[in-house]
Amino acid sequence: MSLPKLNHKVIFQIVLIISYICLTGCTNNDDTPTGTVDFWYTPQKGYVLERSAENIKLYGVSSSGCTLIDDDLIPENYAGIQFNSNGDQLIGSSNLLAGDIIFDKLIDDSDFCDFDVLVPSNDPQVNFQYFWDIFNDYYAFFELRNVNWQDNLALSSMVTSTNLYEVLESMTTPLKDGHVSIVNEVVNINSNRTNLLEIMNSNLSSSDAIETTAELFLVLGQRISFINSNYLNGQFNTDSNGNMIWGLINNEVGYFNVVTMEDYAAVDQEIATVSNLMDQVMEDVQQANIDQLIIDLRFNTGGHDGIALEIASRFITNPNPVFTKKSKNRTGFTDGQTITLAPKGDFQFSGGIVLLTSPVTASAAEIFVMCLKDLPNVTIVGQNTNGVFSEILTHRLPNGTFIGLSNQIYADNSGNVFEGIGIGPIQENRIPFLSTNDFNNSTDSGIERSLDIFE
Repeated sequence: MSLPKLNHKVIFQIVLIISYICLTGCTNNDDTPTGTVDFWYTPQKGYVLERSAENIKLYGVSSSGCTLIDDDLIPENYAGIQFNSNGDQLIGSSNLLAGDIIFDKLIDDSDFCDFDVLVPSNDPQVNFQYFWDIFNDYYAFFELRNVNWQDNLALSSMVTSTNLYEVLESMTTPLKDGHVSIVNEVVNINSNRTNLLEIMNSNLSSSDAIETTAELFLVLGQRISFINSNYLNGQFNTDSNGNMIWGLINNEVGYFNVVTMEDYAAVDQEIATVSNLMDQVMEDVQQANIDQLIIDLRFNTGGHDGIALEIASRFITNPNPVFTKKSKNRTGFTDGQTITLAPKGDFQFSGGIVLLTSPVTASAAEIFVMCLKDLPNVTIVGQNTNGVFSEILTHRLPNGTFIGLSNQIYADNSGNVFEGIGIGPIQENRIPFLSTNDFNNSTDSGIERSLDIFE
């Protein structure tokens, strides 16, 4: 059997023009008449949308000015957002995103900049200032992550064409935020890469230490294979991409490994594909007549919030609000949106659930945990999740480099924010995900603890 395909994108890097980043795939129900151009602005993202009969352009706006992010948005490259007109607003929605994106029509686009004369620039001082301003305008977690962004202005006089990215990396590394990235053809910087590896190595001997993200994914694949062989006895079901794995550990306990929250199908088929898969999973669970289930999210680096919500809908029995989200913008924060989850499918599992979590559990996978964590039948076992809940906000520097940052605050129903710390178990259920002890003893302590809880 081939190993399940693992997702490499969400924690460690921004893929150029990220597929679930919000503004996008602009199929529009309000066609722009031939020969006209209109502009729409969303403070949620600091984006301006320019629509004409020929194409759609996307700009980023900051205190430094404007940059062109994409000069020809192609819908299939994006999250499939549909826009509906509501007077002087465009409301963008996608079933892959949690919440809508609101654009206001600009009467005078010169309020932001002259979009006709944007000129790329390789000047390191210019790019430094844009970088600083974009984060200053939109990054939501300086205080939470104990970083004084103002202090970085002193670095401006030191920036040259040869050390620009070294300086930018020095500014972002203290954030330890896996959704903060700097990416171009030759640069791939992630704010949390080093910190994550340190956390993953904390229970490994020096001989087992993981030195690169490529090595980490290799180990994750090996552990999945180990679980499939040793705990599922080679008898399990999986989808064609290896994104979901499910089976029985014994006659009383089921196991469901959700490896990723994306890449199940083409963008316009993702939710339908996941829904059909969940029908299969829940039918098998129901036929097995079990009332205890381990849901393993330790390998899941995230993906689309909509997929997390789709899967979570099979484990609740009543509609409930599950979290709120608001966005940092140039003047403060937007109004919060409340996200409600309703049960789906013919069968919802309401028996005992253990959620296995790890520092790899990130982004949309953490949204899944947030949706279920307060249910009385749910216990969390493992380690704290990664602590990156915000969608990645993508902007672009004048030299063409893409940058990603966290500008959204997600809070649970009690107002708790888990950014930077993640969601984790009570002390007695804190179990290392990767440990030399497990390797040496050919065991999985997280699964073993789950079985103890179910006894």
